[in-house]
Amino acid sequence: MAISLISWNCHGYRAHLEDLKTLVNSVHPICVGLQETMLSPLIQTKLKHYNIIRKDNIHDARPIGGVALLYSQATAIQINIRTQFTLCSLYLPPKQIIRPSDFDDLVDQVPAPFIIFGDWKLYGVAPTPIVE
Repeated sequence: MAISLISWNCHGYRAHLEDLKTLVNSVHPICVGLQETMLSPLIQTKLKHYNIIRKDNIHDARPIGGVALLYSQATAIQINIRTQFTLCSLYLPPKQIIRPSDFDDLVDQVPAPFIIFGDWKLYGVAPTPIVE
């Protein structure tokens, strides 16, 4: 059985909710990482058959950025691995300056093994291995 994970910069959860529903109904992923959700804490989010964990980002009383992890409520999922792993959804704004050491710090904080997915926007950064 294949395991599907999706990472998507949705540019607004509410603006693209129907697209998200279409996507999850066709792929049936066990987890979806969303970036730029643009939600405020007062906005309720629900998606049939999925639980949602989110981190909203408010700037000058406006929602900007933000990330969410949606994970399947299915009771019939069986994953045969011998250990837990961590899923991390990451959004980096386009004008934010990121040093390779910032990624090293992130990797040091996330329990291994892990999958980090998201909208990284690494313009002008020399590629360096995140995990050696």
